[in-house]
Parts: sequence; structure tokens; C-alpha cells
Amino acid sequence: VNGNQIAILRVNANGSVDQGFDMDGLVTTNSVQFSESPSATCVAVRPDSSVLVGTESQNNAFGRIVRFQEDGSRDTAFTFTTGNPPSGRFTAIHSLPQGAVVATGTSNLTSPPSPHAAKLQPSGAPDMNFAPGGIKNYSANAYGCSGSGGAMTANGDFFIVGTSIASPISCELRIGGDGSFKWFKSDGAPQGQVPGAAAGPNDGTYTAGWVGGSQDKRGFIKKRDAMGNLDATFAQGGEAKFEDPNTPDQFLIAFAAVTTLPDGRVVAVGQRRFSSSPGAIIYRLWF
Repeated sequence: VNGNQIAILRVNANGSVDQGFDMDGLVTTNSVQFSESPSATCVAVRPDSSVLVGTESQNNAFGRIVRFQEDGSRDTAFTFTTGNPPSGRFTAIHSLPQGAVVATGTSNLTSPPSPHAAKLQPSGAPDMNFAPGGIKNYSANAYGCSGSGGAMTANGDFFIVGTSIASPISCELRIGGDGSFKWFKSDGAPQGQVPGAAAGPNDGTYTAGWVGGSQDKRGFIKKRDAMGNLDATFAQGGEAKFEDPNTPDQFLIAFAAVTTLPDGRVVAVGQRRFSSSPGAIIYRLWF
């Protein structure tokens, strides 16, 4: 394709290509369908096995929420773009039990950018009870926080993580299922990047990323309770730190994503950097 486009691959439980999904398991869009050259940034599967995709476009001009049927065909009646005028991107998407959809990401309608959230009805129409136009901006609560990931907690709240453009430092925003502001946290350590987010026990949250200025650069996994406080029962005061004391001025480990297992253990994946053996890493921790 000419420029970026959406690509979706579906495989069976044994890892083989699902030939019932667009015949070869792979769906790709084209510039006739989406002229803005979008990249898929997040995905969710609905109970009916249809696929929801959130996007960003070149230069972050705007993002979409689109739906593909179980057989891989695109539902052309289901589409939503960021804001009016459209501006920003989506970096996390969630399918709710009742069929509604919530996607979170970053709005470029403010300077610097700020987090936003959109809620759609099962049909894809904007939920006007959530916010005008179905999309809400949190510039007043999380000024300058550019969202790069997100998660939905067990009680139906939504959690947006990212980087504060103005500093830059890591930032975390929690909102209610109705779009109400709950809390905002910003790590004081410089050069913070937080792409990983996952729901934790008791409506808490996990985040994963990397942080550090000229010294004490490290990868981290943090655990917070529902009120946003670091959970002192987890690791060192709520934060598991991953660093090499022999090279404290290097980002040796940078986490990109985090998730939890049914037994409560935490898994984070990322990259080992500036090492004699760089490459992908996977850490598993007890909660």
C-alpha cells in the first residue's frame, strides 16, 4: 500500500492462520477507504467476534474507531473520528458488556496535547450522554499529558497513561465510566515514558515504562489502589525498579506493555537496551 494503512491478522488458538477471516487471516485497508494513511494503534474484540480498531494518522491529524465483521469485512456504517474539527489519536479501546465502546488517547485541539475519551453506542453513534459529540477532553485535569496506553478497571473506570509533553514526565489519569474525572498523577522524575497499563486487583491499576534523567535511569512497574495511591504491599513502596547499578545512567530496561495472569501474577514485556545482549525481555512478578 502507498503510505500507512490498517492491518489486522487473526489466528486460531494453535497459532495457524484463520482462513475464515478475509480468507487468508489478514485484512488490510487502502487509501480509497482511508485517505489519511492511518496506523492501527489498539484493538478489542466484541462478544459477537467483530473487531474494533483505534487508529492514528500521519502527523496525528486525527484518529478513527472502525469495526470489522467476524468474516473480516468492514462495517462501513460504524466509524467515528476524533473531535470537531478532527484532531488527535486513539491508543486504547474497550468493548463494554452492553455493546458500547470506549476509546482513549490524545487530543491535539489543546496546546500542549491532552488526554481525551470517546464513548460510542453499540451502533457506533456517539453517546451524547457521555459528552457533547461523544468525546470529552481532560485538558483541565491532565494538562499536557499525551496518552500512549490505557486499561479498563474491574469497576468500569478507565485509565490513561502517557507522557507529559511539557516536562517530559510520566502521567496517569483515571476517569469514571461516565467520563467523570477521578484522579491524575504525574511522576516527578524526568524523561518518563509510560506506555503500559493494566487493571489490578480491588479496582487498582498497574503501569509499566521507563524513567530517569541524567542518573538513575530505570524500567519500572507500579501498582496503585483505586484512589491512586501507590500500593505499599507491592515491591518497594508500590514500585518495582529494574536497573543495573553498574550502569545507572543508561536505560537498560524499557517496558512497553504490562498485563496480569488469572492467578494475579504480573507480566511486563519490553526491550533490553545498551547491553552486550540487547533484545526483547519478559518479566513475571508475583502481585
